[in-house]
Amino acid sequence: MVSLMISSNKRNENMNVKMNVKINIKKLLYVHNGDFPDTSANRRQVINMCEAFSKTGIDTTLLALGKDKRKINQFYKIKNKFNFILLKKSSNYYIRTIRFFLKFMTISKQYDNIFTRDLMFAFLVKSFYPKKKVIYELHDYSNGNLWRAWFKRTFNKIDSLVVISKGIKDDLVKDNYSSKKIITLHDGVDLERFNISLSQKEARKKLNLPLNKKIISYVGNTEEVRDLMTFAKVASELKDIIFVIYGTKRSYLKELAKKNSNLVLKGFTTSPEIVYQASDILFSGYTDKIKTIKYMSPLKIFEYMAAKRPIIVADFTRIRDVLSEDSAFFYRSKDHNSLSHAIRAILSNPKMAMTKTKKSYELSKQNTWARRAQKIIALFN
Repeated sequence: MVSLMISSNKRNENMNVKMNVKINIKKLLYVHNGDFPDTSANRRQVINMCEAFSKTGIDTTLLALGKDKRKINQFYKIKNKFNFILLKKSSNYYIRTIRFFLKFMTISKQYDNIFTRDLMFAFLVKSFYPKKKVIYELHDYSNGNLWRAWFKRTFNKIDSLVVISKGIKDDLVKDNYSSKKIITLHDGVDLERFNISLSQKEARKKLNLPLNKKIISYVGNTEEVRDLMTFAKVASELKDIIFVIYGTKRSYLKELAKKNSNLVLKGFTTSPEIVYQASDILFSGYTDKIKTIKYMSPLKIFEYMAAKRPIIVADFTRIRDVLSEDSAFFYRSKDHNSLSHAIRAILSNPKMAMTKTKKSYELSKQNTWARRAQKIIALFN
């Protein structure tokens, strides 16, 4: 069984990252036009950032949709507490944004620094409160003409723009947006969360997984664009390996699992760190059918890096922004032979797998939520 645990100095992992960032702000309002709790990576990223801002000592408040603060804290296992202002859920984006802005008008004197992923909200605040500092975070530049028209007007007003990938910034610069106003910050990871004391055997017992088999796992979105058809195809060929999928049990996966006893569907998990600990290999598939394939910065990849396990990932440019041949095993998207080769490369050469795993873990230390938060805070100063 390939088990690639890496010893590390826990004290160094858990220390706050010191970046010599002078913090001049005391309070921060994070506004997100989404409901909580929710299983999406989108919401998880927001929670992670609020925790990271709070950890720096800033009085952080999340203005979002929801009704149960206690449930949100429990669902996301929030350790670094921050404040909530929750509004009732609504299906219409524009109505939600207007409600957010009306709420902001009642609390505007309390907050001079606003961070948001809501384009219209950013526009409204800077239009009516031009002295407020507003930083907008952009995750996708593939939206239509109406959105782009709003974005152009908003870009001219906001103080800074944070984008999650080089691909977004490159296309913005091509469209004549000033690069000086744009900062690229990949998504991140909480190292403490994935530094668990549980052994691989104990993790497998918790998850009811075989103790004497090699296991390759996937955790996340289970739409077909995540290349899980290829994952299942390889499972049908490599019968001596257990292929595990954590995520929504979609009908096409159920059909595939019926045909392959070594393809195991486990459903959604709130404890991916235990899944990673139980695994020998971690898989992350993508296809060119993903709408944001040019712009993404997958949270899963950073978690995998912190989990100290060999990573197999589909070969796309945005992934190469973070990982390289030195830190991961790449396969050609939708090519089951390529994926099979990568799996066998790991199992046949544990020394090489260990070397790459160590490298990816070291890279994860440079991509923590704490570092990301501090870089954003510096933009407010």
